[in-house]
Amino acid sequence: MKSGIGKIWNNYRELIEKHVNGVFWSFFFITPLMVIFMPEAIRFGLQNWMLYEYMVLRINMWILSYLFILMIECLMSLFIRRYAVIFAFMNVLSVGIGTANLNMLTYRSLPLTPADILLAKDAAAAVQNGFSIIIGKSSWILLAAILVLTLLLWPVRTGCGHYLSKLWKRFAAAAGIGVLMYLMLVFVFFNEPLMKAFGHTYSEMLHNNYYMNTYYTEFIKDIKRLFPSKPENYSADTMALIGEQISEYKREDLKEVDIIAIQVESWFAPDNYDVVYEDDLFENYHRLAGEGVTGLMVSPKYGGGTADIEYEVLTGFTSNDEQSVTTPFNINMHDNFPGLVRVLKLNGYGAFSIHSFNDTLYNRLNAYPMLGFDRSYFSYNFDNPEMRGTWISDQACIEKVIEVYEAETENYDHVFVYGLTMQNHIPVDRNKYTEDELISAKSGSLNEEDLLTMRHLGTTLREIDAAIGYLADYLRTVDRDVILVVWGDHQIDICKDEESGAIFQRTSFYDSYVEERDFLKLHTTPYLVWTNFSDEHAGESFGLLVPNMIMSSALEAYDVIMPTYWNYFVSGVGTYDGVTANYLIEDNKVLFEMSDEQKEEYHIRQLIQYDVVHGKNYIDNYLD
Repeated sequence: MKSGIGKIWNNYRELIEKHVNGVFWSFFFITPLMVIFMPEAIRFGLQNWMLYEYMVLRINMWILSYLFILMIECLMSLFIRRYAVIFAFMNVLSVGIGTANLNMLTYRSLPLTPADILLAKDAAAAVQNGFSIIIGKSSWILLAAILVLTLLLWPVRTGCGHYLSKLWKRFAAAAGIGVLMYLMLVFVFFNEPLMKAFGHTYSEMLHNNYYMNTYYTEFIKDIKRLFPSKPENYSADTMALIGEQISEYKREDLKEVDIIAIQVESWFAPDNYDVVYEDDLFENYHRLAGEGVTGLMVSPKYGGGTADIEYEVLTGFTSNDEQSVTTPFNINMHDNFPGLVRVLKLNGYGAFSIHSFNDTLYNRLNAYPMLGFDRSYFSYNFDNPEMRGTWISDQACIEKVIEVYEAETENYDHVFVYGLTMQNHIPVDRNKYTEDELISAKSGSLNEEDLLTMRHLGTTLREIDAAIGYLADYLRTVDRDVILVVWGDHQIDICKDEESGAIFQRTSFYDSYVEERDFLKLHTTPYLVWTNFSDEHAGESFGLLVPNMIMSSALEAYDVIMPTYWNYFVSGVGTYDGVTANYLIEDNKVLFEMSDEQKEEYHIRQLIQYDVVHGKNYIDNYLD
């Protein structure tokens, strides 16, 4: 038997070697096509007709990706003589990237970007703590095809390097290809007018960018956003002038009260879906609106990026700062980082954080102390909490907030307690509730499976609302002045499990998405500012707010202590109300273009943020 297989293999090898150049050059030009095909095939599924329609509609972007991947293949072939190794490596790597992208879309509703390479440790921690790795059928089929083709290509022992026998010639050729790759990066992928000429579209919504422009085109283009870029006119003198301006807004008349801030995972009104619920999912929110301040927060994120919203709320800076797209908690934090917690600590507050998941994701174990928190509580600090599927319930998280608050008010005159919930993290868990527990709903267009998923989502949203009401009612009984601030971090792509895909994918929502028209549809979440000591702003709204202005707007309205530079942002610079995803918010509208005055203010904020996050901290002496 063995000799028979060996004889067949030898015959095949002799046949290939007779036609080695033809085989090599055929696959040399086919390989980049396969590489750029992998992520899209895994995302859509090989059996999905939308994949092949997508390929035709995005052909211009595919050409750009193809040329760049072809150059990478040329570079590798200068040094690797066995072409099967090049073929297998490039395609298996692409399957891995496509699979990781599928997991990101499932758990974050966001594509895999270059910045995520820096978060590999977080991804490993997520898997270790209960997230399952999704490897769809298409991934296995593609891997099997790569294995078969690799074996068939194994006799091919030639490449560009075959014609460059001297080592120095190889390096010379590599340098030439490297220069070409650099030129392509700079003049093609980083050249906006040229990209637009090929049909490239730009959106602040990453999901939309990668969908409209093909995966590798956008991935390569996003490489430049890994590296911080210094704003124009950044210097010690410039920062000193800005610091002096900030100092003019220091206030001595601010009150010190207890502060409780709650960031709710994926808390939003599902208005984009054709579903009507029997019950009011925001009953307590609407009740408390008459006693406090409510409105909509415009989140820069969609589907994921919870830690970025935390960073914005607690520091007053933005995570989309045009200098970098890396997650600040992982990359940019340092001890005594400026923000609300540092100022409260300087004024004698006790500061405590509660996160109802583990401490490994987004470096929170280190980031929270760097912000100034005295102590942080994670899922392992909860005693037999109520669960909703795989997550600790929001009610249990709120009860932990109350527990910590009651304990620490014995030790401090004033406390700041910050809580982060997890119950509504995607995908929507269909094991959370029995049929009797589910809220009733109806739809004119959703099928039974999707409607059932929406009922699970609605039931969770109703429970979130009940937990918020529970916390406010508890604070009514407290003999201390407390301000409560609650907000949702972002919306999500709703799907019932890892492999079913998001409901939006079956409604063609993204194909009809227009940034200027639909941005707010995907980026707004509710917020609530409520106190047990004042009805001064009862029934009012701050209108549209951005995450880095949530706390400053709330504290400023009730004259509560906050950082001086926050007061500067609120009162000192006023050509717009806030910025999110690089878009301005002004007069309850999203501005997609800036006036000259707004560009000047935007630049000042960029300088401050760059100095604190990436620069030399010239301004730190001016930040209380």
